[in-house]
Amino acid sequence: NAQLVDVLPGGVTFVSATPTQGSCGESGGTVTCPLGTLANGGSATITIVITTTGTGTITNTASATGTVVDPAPGNNTTIAENTTVNDAPPVASFTTSSSAPLTIDFTDTSTGTITTYTWDFGDGSPTDSSQNPSHTYAASGNYDVKLTVDGPGGMDMITVTISV
Repeated sequence: NAQLVDVLPGGVTFVSATPTQGSCGESGGTVTCPLGTLANGGSATITIVITTTGTGTITNTASATGTVVDPAPGNNTTIAENTTVNDAPPVASFTTSSSAPLTIDFTDTSTGTITTYTWDFGDGSPTDSSQNPSHTYAASGNYDVKLTVDGPGGMDMITVTISV
């Protein structure tokens, strides 16, 4: 009888474990999969799904054991995978309010990890890199305002037509 035991690394949350044969269970951060008897030359694959809130590389090691001595241990294989967890891309979003005639206050409501903001106010003026800028327009009208946000997970932009 073959069995896989996987002690999950810190900082992860177990979601599921699906073997191609047998069953799996998790308790206290340890996944145990009694696989039963493998056919001569046979194999089993176990897919373990976890979630994490951090970024970086997760290294996970599992061990497989059997109750019968393998007469040809040299033909055994183990596949180990390192998974790099990256930040999700940010999602650009903002709201507006008016603080004076022709002056618009922009409030960033973007989500995700953001390192830079680029505001294009749609009137030919220089861009602004502050998170929550105010901008005074020279004349009333409709303007296409574009917010671009960048972060470790990528970038996103949104364009909104405002009426001043």
